[in-house]
Amino acid sequence: MDLQAQAMPEQFKNKGLTSKREARGKAGRSNNGLKNNSGFNNFEVNSQKLSRKIEQAVQKLFREGVYEITTTEIVKTVFPSQWQVIESVLNSEFSTKHEVHQAKALKAKLHRKVIYYLNKLVEEGLLRISKLNPRGEKVFTVSRTQIQAGKPQNLNAMLSILTPTKYYEDLGIVQHHPDIEWVSRVHSVVLNADLFESLTALNATIQHIAPAVNDTIAINNFQTMINTKQLSSLQNFLVFTNNLLRDYNQKLSLIINVSYLNIERFNAVLKTLSLLPSRVTNIVLKLNHKSMSSLDVLLSKSLKLFMDNNFKLNIHNANAFKGVLYPGRAGVYALHKNVKNALGVVSSATSIGIDVMRFTEKLKTFTAFRKLSLAAAKTLLLITSIQFKTFKQNIKRLQILSRENPAIVFSHSKSYVRLWNYDWEGVEKNNLLDLMLSVRETLKIFARSEEMIYKSCGLPMKFNIGLSSAFKTYKLKFLSKKHYFKQRVYSLKDLTSPVMKNFLRVRERLINIFEGADRVRIFHANASPEKIFEEVSYLTTTTNLPLISFDFTAKPRDLKLTQFLNHG
Repeated sequence: MDLQAQAMPEQFKNKGLTSKREARGKAGRSNNGLKNNSGFNNFEVNSQKLSRKIEQAVQKLFREGVYEITTTEIVKTVFPSQWQVIESVLNSEFSTKHEVHQAKALKAKLHRKVIYYLNKLVEEGLLRISKLNPRGEKVFTVSRTQIQAGKPQNLNAMLSILTPTKYYEDLGIVQHHPDIEWVSRVHSVVLNADLFESLTALNATIQHIAPAVNDTIAINNFQTMINTKQLSSLQNFLVFTNNLLRDYNQKLSLIINVSYLNIERFNAVLKTLSLLPSRVTNIVLKLNHKSMSSLDVLLSKSLKLFMDNNFKLNIHNANAFKGVLYPGRAGVYALHKNVKNALGVVSSATSIGIDVMRFTEKLKTFTAFRKLSLAAAKTLLLITSIQFKTFKQNIKRLQILSRENPAIVFSHSKSYVRLWNYDWEGVEKNNLLDLMLSVRETLKIFARSEEMIYKSCGLPMKFNIGLSSAFKTYKLKFLSKKHYFKQRVYSLKDLTSPVMKNFLRVRERLINIFEGADRVRIFHANASPEKIFEEVSYLTTTTNLPLISFDFTAKPRDLKLTQFLNHG
């Protein structure tokens, strides 16, 4: 299967012509269009007008949320009538060879003309080439300036958003993605692998929605693809999708139910991913008490591949959290319901980061934290409303996940207030757990009231807020130096020590406040299948920790710190 030239899934395809008579008529009109295309003749002699039209097309696409622009997208926008003629001829089974040749020649000529002026915009510093797509076509993105009325303008100034958290942003307490990324794309999407008939359809959908996503695309029940598809097709899919999302600076999370997994084929997947020089793929193994025997077999056959290739072993404890749970770049995403009547759903619209350590240094009081949290909620509401009202192109991209009921795509979305650098001991000693619980309830009341207002105005905008932790890989700047709990763990006995029990108890309470959207991470240097199985068994039966990540990146020389836990 050639994934570099994938067709779109069936729901995206042109349904074709309804009769031979209609087909011949359309083919005839296509032929005439190719011969008598006055618009095409005009642009050849008026290069200044063409340059202006291309600038306006770039600006139009940019305002609609299409921030990575291909030559084809510009051609479609600048020459809609010519493009329609080309498409009608190339997509018609009744076109003659001569007509197809004419259409391809016109298409190539349009591309050459447009690429000439796009390259000029690159030379002027208005655009830059971000990458080549799988077909070798240049992909452009806006540089530090933007085209408006034929004049360069600073992009950040154009999109500068005055938010209710501006005071805290100036103090370095609140941070978020650059404005352009923050307001134009949702943060994460979950796809249901078992609802796609083929890897081709799944791949085409990912290509279609990726420009509208900021952080992570997760594929739930991916074991259905592992178990049933040809290994060569599966390997091509993994390589292509990993590289595509790497180019978009996104993560891919594969969520796999251990109970139904073919382990030999799973190992082939691990080997394929291990060969990728820039891996952005996470693996989440979902299990419950009944699937522990399956995990035992999997660890005995697959753990070495995890350790040798520095894969994180993410264990989703379904006994503690029933829905979909996975790590992204910003932090953990939690979808509380398995949505089965859509190809996929948006799990998170946006997020904002709060540096708790910096807050305690500068503002300190509980009252100030409540005010900060409410300001963050108001900012998230502002960003979500901008996404729905202004960047409709990306919203449309996502609605293909459920054409019959597009609203369901956004019905489970949550915006996160992500907390960075909070001390677990201080959280308990200073009553911060009670404060966070109170803040969470305040944020939910605010979100419900605002959502009701939008619905009463006829706007089907979903608005929900949750608390979570922020990862170091969240693209924020000027964060305070990370502090976390570190404890040496040499055996299962260490997990049952008073200090460790207290740590796990506090983490359970905190993750409960976060409604499952967090993880506990365990670092290993020289683990064995038996030790990992023991620890997973203990943690999943004695605690309600929903996501446990085993990290094997520790170096052999660090044997004095064989294992330690943290929450980042």
